[in-house]
Amino acid sequence: MREQFNEIKAAQIESICTGFHHQLENLCYRIVIRYTGRVMYKDFKSYHEYQQHHDMLIRAMHKKTTLPNIFRPIQRD
Repeated sequence: MREQFNEIKAAQIESICTGFHHQLENLCYRIVIRYTGRVMYKDFKSYHEYQQHHDMLIRAMHKKTTLPNIFRPIQRD
């Protein structure tokens, strides 16, 4: 198992991908990042919450700041 980060250095985010999926009857929003070779994700139940976090990530990448880690690693077989 890989270590869990408390913080993310935005300058080291290699890519951001967004997706949308249904969970039961609700539309959910997902942000997936590739960070130092690791793939991690965070699901959001509202578009507003998703948009706030996505915008925060983009701003942090441009300013090269550090963010608290809210992402979970994607488990691989």
